[in-house]
Amino acid sequence: MYFHLVAVSDVNDGSIAFHIADKDIEKLKDSQEKLMSIAEDLKASFSFHVIQTEKPGWDSIVELDSYFKNMLIFDDEKLFIKEISNSSTITAEEIAGFLQKDVGINSNLKIQKLLYFIYSRLLILNGNKLFNEPIQAWAYGPVVPEVYSSFRRNELPSPNVLLSKLVMNKQRDVIVESIEYILKKYGDHDAFALANLTHRAGTPWSKVFKQNENQCIPDDLIIEYNKLHPDEL
Repeated sequence: MYFHLVAVSDVNDGSIAFHIADKDIEKLKDSQEKLMSIAEDLKASFSFHVIQTEKPGWDSIVELDSYFKNMLIFDDEKLFIKEISNSSTITAEEIAGFLQKDVGINSNLKIQKLLYFIYSRLLILNGNKLFNEPIQAWAYGPVVPEVYSSFRRNELPSPNVLLSKLVMNKQRDVIVESIEYILKKYGDHDAFALANLTHRAGTPWSKVFKQNENQCIPDDLIIEYNKLHPDEL
């Protein structure tokens, strides 16, 4: 008789599971305690299942309960945790999709500027990136090219994608605060008023912009500028 420990986590594309089997149930307790500690650090949610079957393989679990049939299975704990971490990583397009489809902003230019301000606020609050896509200096201010293209193709994600990722993102509280703060401060501004804010002398955009070169705006310039102008964010 084998005992199986199965830790299940819901991610964007379904459920993933970590599986380990042993004839001694006591050996599974250490794995469960370790995963519980990791879940707390990640602010992730796992459901744990202890199952008995005659064989050590995953197929024996599926035969017993079809609930486990379509899960992506990991027997390597590190890969399982990496997959969970990746599933909570937020993209610029997901933030933009929320701004367009939940908040109701239908200007590509305005979404780009709000996105830049939200990114900047999170960066100065805790030094972490909101998303990994580069922000470039275009003629009308800071722009995330992926968002620009997706907006034009009407392919920005549903706001539910962002909301589901926030559940497991360890920065969720500061992300939510940053979005709410920037929308309250700048949400009523029109797109060109926001663009003008980014064009002022000394802004990160003004320091890197070169016509038709689309230079990336470094994080250190954003941090440096906002230390001098804390009232803006």
